[in-house]
Amino acid sequence: MRHPTTVCRGHRFARRRKLRILLLGCLLAAAPAAGRAEDELHYGFGERRLASIDIRGNRAFSDGTLKDLLPIRQQSWYLPFGAARYRRDQLWLGKDAIQSFYASAGFHEAVVEVSNVDIRSGGDRITISIREGPRTRVGTVELRGCEPLTQEQLLPLLVHPPGSPAPALEREYGSDLYRLRSAYVARGHLLAQVEMSQVKRDSLVDIVYTIRPRPPFTVREVLIEGNERTHEHLIRRELRLRAGSRFDLEEVGRARAKLFATGYFRDVSFETTDLDSTNATCTLRLRVLERRTAFYEIGVGAGQREPLRLSGAWGERNLFGSGRGLTLRSRVWLRVENVLGSDVQRLVFDHQEDLIYQHPHLLGSRYNIALNSFFSKETRGESGIALERLGINAGTTLYTGRSRTIDLGFSNQRIQKLILNEVPQSERADVERIGLNLATTRSVTLWLTHETRDNPLQPQRGTFGQLVLQGAGGPVLRKDNSFLKAVGEYSHLFTLPARSVLGVRGKVGWAEAYWRSADLGPAGVPLEDRFFAGGQSTVRGYRDNSLGPRLTAADTAAVSDVRFLANRPAAGGNALLVLNAELRFPFPVLSRWGIGLALFADGGNVWEDWKRVQLKEFALRSAPESTDPILAFRTSVGVGLHYNTPVGPLRLEYAIPLRRAQLQREQGGPPEVDPQHLWHFSLGYAF
Repeated sequence: MRHPTTVCRGHRFARRRKLRILLLGCLLAAAPAAGRAEDELHYGFGERRLASIDIRGNRAFSDGTLKDLLPIRQQSWYLPFGAARYRRDQLWLGKDAIQSFYASAGFHEAVVEVSNVDIRSGGDRITISIREGPRTRVGTVELRGCEPLTQEQLLPLLVHPPGSPAPALEREYGSDLYRLRSAYVARGHLLAQVEMSQVKRDSLVDIVYTIRPRPPFTVREVLIEGNERTHEHLIRRELRLRAGSRFDLEEVGRARAKLFATGYFRDVSFETTDLDSTNATCTLRLRVLERRTAFYEIGVGAGQREPLRLSGAWGERNLFGSGRGLTLRSRVWLRVENVLGSDVQRLVFDHQEDLIYQHPHLLGSRYNIALNSFFSKETRGESGIALERLGINAGTTLYTGRSRTIDLGFSNQRIQKLILNEVPQSERADVERIGLNLATTRSVTLWLTHETRDNPLQPQRGTFGQLVLQGAGGPVLRKDNSFLKAVGEYSHLFTLPARSVLGVRGKVGWAEAYWRSADLGPAGVPLEDRFFAGGQSTVRGYRDNSLGPRLTAADTAAVSDVRFLANRPAAGGNALLVLNAELRFPFPVLSRWGIGLALFADGGNVWEDWKRVQLKEFALRSAPESTDPILAFRTSVGVGLHYNTPVGPLRLEYAIPLRRAQLQREQGGPPEVDPQHLWHFSLGYAF
């Protein structure tokens, strides 16, 4: 007979064995389910290596256009060691994005499928197949009840005009509904309603827009809020919308721009409230957020000709809340100059100080005025002199439009010419022939400007045109110098594929002495008001201000020698012509860091007057010994590297002159020839 304890212990062992077998069976049964769950998790969210994406069946759109819609990217050639990866959920999202793109482009029956995923150890190869089907377009567009506007005014506003691809979903016409309604709201029809219906026939969709304009609203009152330091009457002066005026959204936009331009406000917003549909009146509420109007500035910079540039300013844009401004500014340059009579460059110290007073409404009118009293010293080593200026400028804006401005300025300045110490005694007589050593010039200038560029600092498209007309002295303004001057400039930027931009510019200038200065001929126009060319902003490949006539000992009124004298001062000219063309495009791989490239071609020169310009002297290339440096139209080509900054691109450019000149020396010896190439470094585009 067995012992009871032994029997109980045996039963316990048996139960444990059965329990272990049961647990093992559960684990074996659960293993496939867990594997499937892990696979599903990996299938949806786990990353896999990607080798390539192949798109087939697309005829209307390129592979690149469709691949840009995908949230996954193939491996790039410039990152050979980086492995591209993707998730399956991203693949299906990308397929849906392509499907939606085709539907919005008029392919209502298009089918997009991920037809194959070839799984490989080195990376999956994905194939996306597309069946485009027929394309549906917009047939006729009817605008019902569009008065007081016309169909001719409204049709150009549509994103989907007749003949354009018809989206598959009605909600994609929302942009057209918004544009049509905005056209009426802008003219005071604040409660305007626009509805759309469509009729499909074959591959066309006819659209009908039903418009109910409702009566235009009148402004009942204008409320101004948020102005704590600025007087209310200064704000109301910028508003043409007053009580009793019809609401006009364009006038609201102009007022907002004017208020921002004052520099007093960080934010300006308009809101229509208390709409009375019975009487068609509303309240226009203007809210402003004021900014600190006192400021100070400190700046440090460098350039090719300026190893060090320092600037500082203090100012107040809104003195005592009156809207008047006062600014004190000082700038200092350490400049590198090729001084006349010296074979080495010299470091010179130049500076300018300004005291600027601005009044927003002169004598209660809508015209602003800026007064600038200044003193400056500028070294012109090529001419062997330094200019000291002391005077006052006054200017105002006569007209401001969407893209056009007209400005008027008055200047009265005394200019003293100081001969640099480095100029040899034998050449000082030629330097003095440049003009009066101490003279006062009084002039009036008119600027006509047309500006449609999208960004003045880093433009990608648009046009810039400017005409400057200046008259000095004469029987009205008098003083020491009398001359007339006109400068015209036009540039246009064309947007090209691959984010490239083509820019072209033409600049022409004319100046002529008259009245008492006419007896001096071309020399009657003072040196500081003549044209100069050559350098980083005009004709690259030639030294700054090195083109154009130079004074000779033989003739002070006109350059009679067919060769420059290398050690004679640059005299400038009264005729200017500059032509530029530049192709700008992103630097491969490095464009993500704001680095771009440019190819350019420049041409131009300065002549004594337009009578000296000869058509036969226009050529693309010539040898130095056969180039007439006085009459020849100089040309150059080059390449540049640009780095974009918030204040414009930093430019490093390499330029090759194609029409170098041979410069004979006064004392004999071998002639000097223009350099075979030049580097230019500067901030901002040449045009």
